[in-house]
Amino acid sequence: MSRLAAALGALALLAGSFITYLNAEVLDPDRAGARAADAIVADAGLRAAIAAKIAAAVPDLPVIGGLEAGAVETALANRATADAFGDAVAVTVEDLTAPDRPDPLELNLAQVATEAVSGVSSTPLDLITDQIDSLQIDLSEINWMLNLLDLAGELEPLGVPLIAAGALLLLAALLLARRFADGLFAVGLAVGFAACLGIAALLAGRILLGAAFDDQVTREAVEQTWDALGGALLTYSIIAAGAGFAVALGALLAGRSRPADPPPGRRTSPHAATLRPRRRPDPPPPPPPRPDPGPLPPDRDFGRRRYH
Repeated sequence: MSRLAAALGALALLAGSFITYLNAEVLDPDRAGARAADAIVADAGLRAAIAAKIAAAVPDLPVIGGLEAGAVETALANRATADAFGDAVAVTVEDLTAPDRPDPLELNLAQVATEAVSGVSSTPLDLITDQIDSLQIDLSEINWMLNLLDLAGELEPLGVPLIAAGALLLLAALLLARRFADGLFAVGLAVGFAACLGIAALLAGRILLGAAFDDQVTREAVEQTWDALGGALLTYSIIAAGAGFAVALGALLAGRSRPADPPPGRRTSPHAATLRPRRRPDPPPPPPPRPDPGPLPPDRDFGRRRYH
């Protein structure tokens, strides 16, 4: 029962954590936009992916020194351009969570490209806008992922209760175990394996996400944008897996260092492992044989004569 409670508790904790994180950090338009804006300023990989997409969309635009991904990447680090990218992500998330989700759902980078290219181009802004107004990423190829995110949004009321139920089940696993070390081992192992299940799901989802786009530039832009929004969930899962297995290993070592439980009905001292067994004393030697008194003297032989 202890192991079953630990397994169910770990799975409930995993599901509740995923639902809560996705609703708080990915499916909330304001939070998602803010995270995306901060990420494109701090993450060079995200800037490089978005810059390559913009440079590929406007290859013939006259700019100072030629339009290169490096120049656009530098412009993307500006706060105004980063905020434009955050707004584009926020609008996409808002469309995703809307009751009447547009089909196809698109990530529109037109305003981002306008802000980025205007910083490195000598062309009038209206000409730039006309040339890159159609810069959009069609997300219809990942409808399966969008549907899963939409399902997570519908399950938002269950997030916190699942976390609470998982914590109670893990506590029950500790109480139902024969020894505290055994319960701690079951809890740590269950949490570690549940976190590994979450890691595998996230990695498989990212692989399928990239495989949905044939164009390498678009694929990298979508993957890097997803990492900016949901990458922390993978980090938390890795930390949880490491912590769970560490607890399980510590409990296993602690359990092996203790003496085995005595058979039922046999009482032993709590310090029996540190006491030496008593040695039964040797029996005392037998007494020496009494010497033979020999024949009695004549004056004491009256008892024998009486019977002759």
